[in-house]
Amino acid sequence: MSKRNNKVLMISPLGYTGLAYYDYSLCQSLSKLGINIELCTSDQWILSSYKNTFKLTYTYKRCSGNVSKIIKGFHYFKASVNVLIHAICIKASIVHFQIPEIPAIDLCLMVILKICGKKVVFTPHDIGHNKNFPLNKIILSYIYLIVDRIIVHKKANLDTIIKEFGVNTEKIRIVPHGGYEYFVNYSITKMEARNKLGYSKDHKILLFFGNIKLDKGLEILIKSIPLLRKEIQNIKLVIAGKACGGMTEDMVRSIVEKEGVYDLVDLNFGFIPVEEIEYFYMASDIVVLPYKKVSESGVVRFAQTCGKPVVCSDLEEFKDTVFCGETGYLFKTGDQADLALQIKTALSNERYLQVGENAKRLMKDRYSWDKIGVVMTSIYREIL
Repeated sequence: MSKRNNKVLMISPLGYTGLAYYDYSLCQSLSKLGINIELCTSDQWILSSYKNTFKLTYTYKRCSGNVSKIIKGFHYFKASVNVLIHAICIKASIVHFQIPEIPAIDLCLMVILKICGKKVVFTPHDIGHNKNFPLNKIILSYIYLIVDRIIVHKKANLDTIIKEFGVNTEKIRIVPHGGYEYFVNYSITKMEARNKLGYSKDHKILLFFGNIKLDKGLEILIKSIPLLRKEIQNIKLVIAGKACGGMTEDMVRSIVEKEGVYDLVDLNFGFIPVEEIEYFYMASDIVVLPYKKVSESGVVRFAQTCGKPVVCSDLEEFKDTVFCGETGYLFKTGDQADLALQIKTALSNERYLQVGENAKRLMKDRYSWDKIGVVMTSIYREIL
């Protein structure tokens, strides 16, 4: 990209969620390559304590939090108008959208940007939107139709988007989700992390981290604990995250109580402050992702960047970084007995520590943001 047309406007309203880590990493890597990048995000941006070399604008104000949907919708529309005006005023060549908050409004914004001669790139992250808006699939179909490029993170996502939305293959590009090298402090030892969180050096800690939704299969993991308590001494399941997406804190407590494992489970409900996240990962022995369905998971990337082995359900979406016995372990989706077996296998000797190191090396070699920035720059270049 030449200096005359290298202005990119990144649009990501969900800066109050874990998507902020992706946005920050991508924008930071593009900035290092000389791209004139500006991120328009939420005024509840969770990474305000991190220094950045790209321009950051809190465009999406009062679009999240404990306010009514009508008020959120009004402010989202207002923010979208401001994005349009800003894109024109700064003469942005490319407007790159991450997950849309309200797809209907974003579709209208994309159409007008196209009319104004802007190139539009879209990274859906979730191939279908994670909120059940009316006419959702039809709106997303039009978004996929009008944009210049669609970025997916792996071949499984590409296959899904073609099958479900009939998207032209020529406009889709695969760019992997990078690791979390900007956010991991490798000087924190396991023992330091455990001391901070109040865990013993003797605990064998299984970590479930992130938003607790129905499709993330937490109940499968909890049901595996009774199968493990006699096999693994001092086992401890640490659950850290916000209950949402059809799951409630009471539902989790009910499952824990029913399985009789309250003494083996530590519940940390709610939003985990940014400065505490790496302590949960560093304190763990294994990070478990018993998901029933997934498009992309930042949790597996964060765990592997930290050098932690993962145990994941055998969904296709996990198989690009989780190689059984090498960089992690896979179990039959939905099968708590097989999940227990894989956890037992992993913890039966010290090899799981080497598996974690293998995963960290994979993140560094194949999923570094420096490499991803180069790939994304080439995509921008091909549409200008």
